[in-house]
Amino acid sequence: MKKALIQGTRICQIVNPGDEFPVSSGLSWVDVADDTVADKDTYVSGDVVKFVPPTLTAMEAWLADMAASDKTMTRIEEDIIGSILVLDATLPADVIAKYNAKKALRASKP
Repeated sequence: MKKALIQGTRICQIVNPGDEFPVSSGLSWVDVADDTVADKDTYVSGDVVKFVPPTLTAMEAWLADMAASDKTMTRIEEDIIGSILVLDATLPADVIAKYNAKKALRASKP
């Protein structure tokens, strides 16, 4: 068990038993499980409520994937490469692979 410093429903800090320090009114120390995480979990009605990350919608997941893909090939680079490929120019295989992956991702928009 650990000790958590609680303010309302917020878990401010977690310490080992014996490491607590005096606190002002509005704050209190409570026993919590070892896997409790300050700044993520909350304390409601005497119980720790574990943080559950929100579930992304299909569109939010797609937007996150597109943003991540922009780090390796921006939209303008994608457009330029697309124009070059129309002219039948030869590009390195890794560039074409990135371009094709990005185009496939763009086509999978929900």
